Amino acid sequence: MALCVPVAQLDRALVSGTKGRTFKSSRAYQEFMTNITTIIFDFYGVVRGDGLLAWLTEIGLADDKEIQHIDDERCAGRLTREEYLTHLSRLTKYDSDFILERISQAPKLNSPVVNIIAKLHERYQTALLSNSTQSTLPYIEQHGIDKLFDRMFLSHELGMIKPQPEIYQYALSRLGVKPEATVFIDDKAANTAAARGLGMYAIDFKSPSQLTSELAKLGVKC
Repeated sequence: MALCVPVAQLDRALVSGTKGRTFKSSRAYQEFMTNITTIIFDFYGVVRGDGLLAWLTEIGLADDKEIQHIDDERCAGRLTREEYLTHLSRLTKYDSDFILERISQAPKLNSPVVNIIAKLHERYQTALLSNSTQSTLPYIEQHGIDKLFDRMFLSHELGMIKPQPEIYQYALSRLGVKPEATVFIDDKAANTAAARGLGMYAIDFKSPSQLTSELAKLGVKC
């Protein structure tokens, strides 16, 4: 795994590493960074657009606690689609048919990110760790996204959701990898904070170019 950061930039008396670490030489930095073996991706908001969040943001309810609660319940597999839509309709004052039509307009695959994952999959262990619903896996399989991951961890199947530490720990255990050998990518700050709290590297996703740049800083070639 080649280092993406030019060595010339690292030849200083002290080289600053991520997560507060410092290295006394560029060689120490390189040896440390090449220990990364596993890249874990979120799905909604990273690999695919998040239509629900986009719509809730548009109507000013993205931070509504009750809506967040029922979304968590559905992603944990404790609410059916029909039950979820009933609650969401009550809280937003829109009927279920309108909600379904509205949130289905936005989601599209982020093709540049899909290409990045495909390249990473050739060199690293790749995994998907996402809050999900019953419709997530059929969509992933329909578009062939499942072939880009060695393992997939979907919240509605596990009964756990991000940012609960248990779901990260479960994924790390099944992947057979230590936190410090892992990079986790998500668009929600609470989820990346939870990953960092367990010792994982984490990237707050903004755009494909930003993702590539942040991965390079960690010595991840893509």
